[in-house]
Amino acid sequence: MNYLFPNKASTINDDDPRPTLVGQDGEYIMEYSLGNPMFETYGVIDTGSDFTWLQCLPCIRCFNQGDLDYLHTDFNVGLHAVDCTSPLCIQIVNPSVTEVLCDADNCQCKYMMEYSDGSTSAGDVFHTLLRLQTTPGNYVGFPRFIFGCSRETTGDFSTIASGIIGLGRAPASMISQIYDYIDGKFAYCLVPMGQDAVSEMRFGQIAVISGPGIIYTPMIPQILTSDNYHILMEGITVGDVYVPYLEGDKAVLGTILQANFMVSFDLERKKIGFKKMNFSFLEALDPLY
Repeated sequence: MNYLFPNKASTINDDDPRPTLVGQDGEYIMEYSLGNPMFETYGVIDTGSDFTWLQCLPCIRCFNQGDLDYLHTDFNVGLHAVDCTSPLCIQIVNPSVTEVLCDADNCQCKYMMEYSDGSTSAGDVFHTLLRLQTTPGNYVGFPRFIFGCSRETTGDFSTIASGIIGLGRAPASMISQIYDYIDGKFAYCLVPMGQDAVSEMRFGQIAVISGPGIIYTPMIPQILTSDNYHILMEGITVGDVYVPYLEGDKAVLGTILQANFMVSFDLERKKIGFKKMNFSFLEALDPLY
């Protein structure tokens, strides 16, 4: 439970978020909305990082994000700057955030992140209303969602998204901030790149999978310096050949390596479920209804 970000209790209803995913260039992007007026954008989903950010104007150095608009912080009244002395600013200190800084002039909370490939994002921290799609044209809202407005990026980022959606376990991740509403449950099925089918994220009770062919494995306590999702991997079967895995635990990351699987995370029961999918996405989802 996340006491800094209280939300409504989880219920089984039509309000469970289920935004669609788009796969391109080896990454999957998800639509979400921020602020007032509602600003719609797309971010790359990443279970290996713990902070959500998007590029904002005014910007010192921004990468090309194609046809997507940039969020202008001067013209969205629904954005609220986070004070660097507030618990919300302190909360974003986690392994994925390199530094939390203060602006000496106005005490604006700032962040600086660096990824494993050397790419960086730096900017200001805000909180606002987050909206996630439930059904086409309908959304559920989460108040006081904290995120980063990137003013300067370096390195290699997707040109079909405005930033990163952090789905890790740290307190400032999107999952942690909406934890109570979704009861610690989310799932995704990543359709392989190039297929004419739509992937989908699922949050809440609709993320629970059942039926034949499902394998659940317990999560193990994360390494002290990591907020990733870890399971114990014993081996890999390639055709009829079993290859033992001798490296111990393995982080579960949202990449194309999980394509053709429904992956369900249940953080309340500390387990992760896998279901092999060998057909179209809509057919694969039948057991969920």
